[in-house]
Amino acid sequence: MKNIYNLNSPIFAGMSENDITSVLNCLNAVEKHYLKRRYIWHAGDAPDYMGLVIAGQINIVKEDYVGNRTVIANIMPSHVFGESYSIAGSNVYPVSAIAATNSVVLLLNFKKLTSTCKNACVYHNKLVENMLKLIAKKNVLLNHRLDCITKKTTRQKLAFYLINEVQYKNTREITIPFNREELADYLGVNRSALSRELASLNNDGILSFNKNIFQLRDINKLHDVSNGE
Repeated sequence: MKNIYNLNSPIFAGMSENDITSVLNCLNAVEKHYLKRRYIWHAGDAPDYMGLVIAGQINIVKEDYVGNRTVIANIMPSHVFGESYSIAGSNVYPVSAIAATNSVVLLLNFKKLTSTCKNACVYHNKLVENMLKLIAKKNVLLNHRLDCITKKTTRQKLAFYLINEVQYKNTREITIPFNREELADYLGVNRSALSRELASLNNDGILSFNKNIFQLRDINKLHDVSNGE
């Protein structure tokens, strides 16, 4: 496969364009296009591949038997998803992957990632090393998520989430990857309650917002809110 992508992905760190092209061939990379709200896979499907987002956004979602959804993660361009299940040798995906926007994804054969490369691919070991680092970083982010959803109130959860986004992006004006419904799912709260708290924080002069763009006016007060003060 010719490397026609500008792949500035952590899984290809330390590799040249030619190296990446070889890796994509080794992993039988296939490009797929998904319209918004289309499934890349459903929970319960056999995990035959992992995905690399080229364009758009992918939501990783947990669904119950009556259709209620919890957004577990949002995957942006240059990042991968489904890799943990490939390395763990899971029999099925426990979560669904859904296109949050019109998206382009490279599907990669993970079985070749976790087996000895018969082509003696020079950068196979480097790829595995990068994947392990990526999984470790995702575990750190998962701990942040757990800290967030274990907050007692909707107001605290919202404040904690926004503070982490500001710290991660190092700016007081942030664009989050969720609409209101998706943000409520991600925080595990009621959408109406979330809207009320957003309006309250805006009225208190702590933040302002327009759709998914937030301007944090008073970080100290937002910290106090997060801590239940």
